[in-house]
Amino acid sequence: MKSILSCALVLCVAAASAQGASVVNGSFEQDAALPVGGFANLGNGSTAITGWTVGGSSVDWIGTYWQNADGNRSLDLSGGGAGAISQVLTGLSVGTTYALSFALSGNPTSGNRVKSLSVSVGNEAGGYTYDVTGNTLGNMNWVTETFNFTADATSETLTFTSNEPNAYGPALDDVRLSAVDAPVPLPAAVWLLGGAIGGLGMLRRRG
Repeated sequence: MKSILSCALVLCVAAASAQGASVVNGSFEQDAALPVGGFANLGNGSTAITGWTVGGSSVDWIGTYWQNADGNRSLDLSGGGAGAISQVLTGLSVGTTYALSFALSGNPTSGNRVKSLSVSVGNEAGGYTYDVTGNTLGNMNWVTETFNFTADATSETLTFTSNEPNAYGPALDDVRLSAVDAPVPLPAAVWLLGGAIGGLGMLRRRG
């Protein structure tokens, strides 16, 4: 009975771990040094946005310049050229499939009509496009995209990269992470634990 109880506890911990991973500051809001006015340009290596590191050329940290998808901030992933932004996801459960969702739009003022970006987590990657036809700064027509990946380690690097080599790139906001296919769903583990405890109680009463 002790072995069953121990197994149930392990399953609970594993399921809770899978559910516990999250994106830090996914809407780019958590900072004291918020951009003044429309936007602020952040160059390669900048860590001004909590939880994120800028790569590539640069990104624009958007304030009031256009309509944001969530909260008061978002990003243009092409600041002066193709930029990128990344963070290390922690608390992942190896073998678990995760859904990374994000709001996608594009700078409608110039550049290519169809904006392109890439997203990667560890060794898995995907590409996304967005057509800005009909968009304005006041109506960005954000859409939600989802990238699924399976964790190969407990910590993996998430990166969004613009494929636009100019200052009018894809727009990013509201990045979220959720477990899709955990090895053991938490409710099942809880029921197993409850059954083990109940069975242990019955054995004690019989003894």
